[in-house]
Amino acid sequence: MSNFSTKIYDTFMEPFERKGIRETRKKHCARAYGNVLEVGPGTGVNIKYYDMNSISKLSFVDLKFNVDFINKIKENSKMFIFNNSVEDLPFESNSFDTIIITLVFCSVENPLKGLSEIRRVLKENGKIYFIEHVQSDKDSLKPILNFMTPLWKKVANGCHLNRDTLKTFKEADFEIVYYNRFLNGVFIEGEAIKNIIL
Repeated sequence: MSNFSTKIYDTFMEPFERKGIRETRKKHCARAYGNVLEVGPGTGVNIKYYDMNSISKLSFVDLKFNVDFINKIKENSKMFIFNNSVEDLPFESNSFDTIIITLVFCSVENPLKGLSEIRRVLKENGKIYFIEHVQSDKDSLKPILNFMTPLWKKVANGCHLNRDTLKTFKEADFEIVYYNRFLNGVFIEGEAIKNIIL
């Protein structure tokens, strides 16, 4: 994102932030501990919510980072950036205690591959905290989101309004510890862990 695009995005998201996303961000980031990975940090909104006393290292992975984001983290010796896709993470298996995902998988080209990579780098006792916008569970909204998605993908960098990301988590062998829907079921937040196959 350019700095100009960042300002537009943050302005667009502000009403949703006030109606639940901001408090959920705070809750998730406060739970992060140990070696932490944030996937697709975007404009860097989450940075101020982390308790760095509980974190040994905080890695951010995204396809590109803007100058504002880099300036936010450059003075912190615990924070590192990696220019990579979530579908091809540059980390060893079983590396992270906590992974934070915020509004990412609506635009990942291959969500199952991306979540499989996240599973690979998560420790066996690690935790994922996620917020995603997804297909609504309200029958009245489903056809609207389906209709809007082809156009929305073109103007919003490949973003899908109708993905069933919760289902994809399960397909990638995660166990959903809990989840909550909010804002007419269009947003979902929760916690996931590895589904250990014995």
